[in-house]
Amino acid sequence: MLTDAVARLWGETPQKLTPCAASGNNQVFIAEDRDGNRVIVKRYFPLQPDERDRLDAECRFLRHAAATGRVPRLLGRDDIARIALHEWIDGEKAAPDAEALEQAADFITALNLPRPDPRSARRRRGRLHHPRTSAGG
Repeated sequence: MLTDAVARLWGETPQKLTPCAASGNNQVFIAEDRDGNRVIVKRYFPLQPDERDRLDAECRFLRHAAATGRVPRLLGRDDIARIALHEWIDGEKAAPDAEALEQAADFITALNLPRPDPRSARRRRGRLHHPRTSAGG
């Protein structure tokens, strides 16, 4: 049951699960606890043959995009229930104007900025430094 899966991930039993507009890839709900705290719940449709895992793809993208500070935090995921919980961010739908276009372009630019590879940082920390000796010794 969706309510039980959300409660396991969130640590709160939702008092309300309000469906949002339908989508072809998933179902979106606003979960609200007794104190009025909210999270977004996305339920992904079961995988079909030859179809990518949309739950995994979105979670990987959000981890990558988190460095921009412009996306909701991924709060948790349940691969069995095929759901993900996302931070609730108050706001309104953006108007299709020049400012929104500029913000979208800034976001795309931020997504594509070079970032240090955390794996190479770990390798550098683990490497011993050996000073070179002169050939003539």
